[in-house]
Amino acid sequence: MSVAGPVWVLSPHLLVAQAVTAALRSVGVPAETRRWESVLEEDGSESSAPLRPAVVIAIVDGVDNSAVVGHVEAFAQPGDVRVVVVSSADASTRWGGLLANDAVDVVTVTTSVTQLAEVVKRLTAGASSMDPEE
Repeated sequence: MSVAGPVWVLSPHLLVAQAVTAALRSVGVPAETRRWESVLEEDGSESSAPLRPAVVIAIVDGVDNSAVVGHVEAFAQPGDVRVVVVSSADASTRWGGLLANDAVDVVTVTTSVTQLAEVVKRLTAGASSMDPEE
């Protein structure tokens, strides 16, 4: 599976981000693990723009609180970055307000690696994360 541009995977739990990164790489997604804090600390200046990813996958299961929602909202602001929030089905309603931003999509933790890779592929192609045939 070919995906243009880097895909950053981050979570407040680094080990989770590393595991998802490895799984996505195994299906051909050029994923890179980023520390949650390092992404929050970036200034978003023009000089850092070439380093920005095409897609950020934010795995937030178990830490779905207002501070994390604010962080994800900030990730979605600069440039053309698309953000995929991975959360539990119960907590996914917390993310509803961010869905008004076309740069944010939500999937649940029951999403397989292959399905997540397909979401990334659709997003980098400029399409919706939802498969029109589903």
